[in-house]
Order: sequence, then C-alpha cells, then structure tokens
Amino acid sequence: RGLQDAVAEALASTADGIWDGRRDAEVEETLYVEVLALSYVMGPTTAILETLRRWGAAKPAVVRAAADAVVDLARRSTSGRPRLEAADAILAEIAAPIAALTSAGCGAELLRSSQAHSADEDL
Repeated sequence: RGLQDAVAEALASTADGIWDGRRDAEVEETLYVEVLALSYVMGPTTAILETLRRWGAAKPAVVRAAADAVVDLARRSTSGRPRLEAADAILAEIAAPIAALTSAGCGAELLRSSQAHSADEDL
C-alpha cells in the first residue's frame, strides 16, 4: 500500500461518514486536509475532480472542502515566481494548479456540485 492509497482511503472514510446534505465544520476541516494531501500525492485535478464527482452532489461538506483546497492550492502556487521545471505531470499541476484545474474543467464541476446544494447559502 502506498501513500496514495492511505490518503484516498482516509478521505473516503471521512466523506462516507458524513450524512448526505449535512455540514459539519470539524468534518469539513478534515476533508479539506485530506483533499489537499491527496492533491499533493495524485495531483490537484485528479484529487479534486474525483472527490467532487464521487461525493459532491450528495455532500455539501465535500464541496466546501474541495473549494477550500482549490483556494489553498492557488495561494501556494508558484505563479509570479520563477518557473519550476516540472519532472512530471503532478509536479507541474502543483506548480500551476489554477491552469491545470481550469483546463480539466474543475470550475464547472465545482459549480455543478455547489448548485446541487443551492439551499446552502454558505456554498
């Protein structure tokens, strides 16, 4: 078992453990950390899109955690700094997450997932 499997299993356990349609600040914080960790292991597009596609429509806590992870990745990105020579696709995504997430359709997926919870004013 690799790190990727361990982090993915932790995320799945946390996401499956929260009731559909419910929000919980502590669970959202845990989900956020797990999505962020998975982003650094698998790459942001894979981690965030798969998370939203699997749980986004049913679990607003997952949508919030994914959105927070996108914001954090954007803040930590290397944009405006000297360009990193990425050895592989995951490093390239981490170095420039907004470009990678945008080209993968993350914005549309985040919007669809958020719209599934239109009654939640915090999303």
